[in-house]
Amino acid sequence: MVSDEEQRLVDVRLAVREAKRAIKKKIKKDDEYAENSNDDEENELEEEESSPTLKKKLSSITVVVSNRLQWTCKQKPINYHV
Repeated sequence: MVSDEEQRLVDVRLAVREAKRAIKKKIKKDDEYAENSNDDEENELEEEESSPTLKKKLSSITVVVSNRLQWTCKQKPINYHV
């Protein structure tokens, strides 16, 4: 037989394992819920984007954001001292 101390340690280990399993199940359910709500939000966005008024609004707004240098035409210097 197992002594009381050893039995207590075994019970603690089993309790920790069960707690970990419960936490993992909860996390998995939360993740599934989050994925489902993201799908719902994406469906709502697709419906909104398909409306012609939104497309019109988006096409009328033109904003150019660029971190690139703006290249200009390099002109030859004009020599007036000919």
